[in-house]
Amino acid sequence: MANPGYSEDEKNRLWEHRLHEDLILYQRHSFVLVTESLLLVAYSQLLGAHEHFAATALAAVGILVTVAWLMVNSRERKIIAHVHARAIESLREFADTYRDRPRSRLSSTVVLATLIPSLLATIWALLLIVALR
Repeated sequence: MANPGYSEDEKNRLWEHRLHEDLILYQRHSFVLVTESLLLVAYSQLLGAHEHFAATALAAVGILVTVAWLMVNSRERKIIAHVHARAIESLREFADTYRDRPRSRLSSTVVLATLIPSLLATIWALLLIVALR
């Protein structure tokens, strides 16, 4: 199961790479959520001031940001899966813990990388409709 070809130093670097990829996903998630929040506040201010054209433009930007976020998350999930598979193959303790862990139907990564951005895309689409009225 464990890859005997890896030295301890290589295994440590692989583990650090695995952690690094998770950290990238979570940092991007936090950054984009702050961006989305600021866009939503600006949208509500514009709509409250009856600036429908500007609110419409901002809702369109919100949709574009969210779609870009989904695309970046999709790529990052593929990278994480690749590094994760290498870690499972090479790090016996990690593989054992991963196999024995409690499971749920929806992984945290799917919720953060797909479900939340999809919900925000839906909100932006509805807000675009509101701004166009």
